[in-house]
Amino acid sequence: MERYGKTNCYKKERERIMYIYEVTRSKGLYFGRHIVIAKNEENAKKLVADMLNVFQTAIFYRPTDFEVSDPIDPNNYREETVIY
Repeated sequence: MERYGKTNCYKKERERIMYIYEVTRSKGLYFGRHIVIAKNEENAKKLVADMLNVFQTAIFYRPTDFEVSDPIDPNNYREETVIY
């Protein structure tokens, strides 16, 4: 049986914390919003850009094209995902 020190347990717990962000386009045409569960704002923007780039052929989105709301703590989620 492997034992973890307190430092490792706290580190693992910190890595699991997820937040809910509302991600919108920062400039250009308004296309709606996406509610995203991610570890931080940069990951939230990247997830939306990656999701939109799968379906787009003429437009390439970058994470810098988006703005993010203040986070809401949803500790029930274990993985990052776009939910809206």
